[in-house]
Amino acid sequence: KNVGPGPLLGLADLSDSMAEPIEPLFPSEAVFQGDNVTLSCNYKEFSGTIENLHWYQQYPQSKPEFLLYIFPSGTKNQSRVDLLISSAAVSDSALYYCALQPTVTGNPQKKKNQKTKGHFFFFIGTLMTFLR
Repeated sequence: KNVGPGPLLGLADLSDSMAEPIEPLFPSEAVFQGDNVTLSCNYKEFSGTIENLHWYQQYPQSKPEFLLYIFPSGTKNQSRVDLLISSAAVSDSALYYCALQPTVTGNPQKKKNQKTKGHFFFFIGTLMTFLR
């Protein structure tokens, strides 16, 4: 039997998201209590420079809540970001989103690598549910 959140609520509250060059590695994860869980998103189709990455969690009938800010490091070929949940509990049942914030380049009206405020790309989240 699955225990988990209801339908997805809209993302309009978070930003004016555009195309979606970021996607979940797996659209859903079914886990047992106490499992260590890794949720992953890929952004291999994104060709720009990434300013930072964010993870959000959304419970049923609630708006998404910010969880984690990640500054990309490592090689430029890296195209995946993970969220690790240690010893998962039923209270972790939720929809999880990854978002990337690109850096603006090539715009003569702005300095090179100037941040874009409120401009994120979201993927449709990974739903994590529990098996009993």
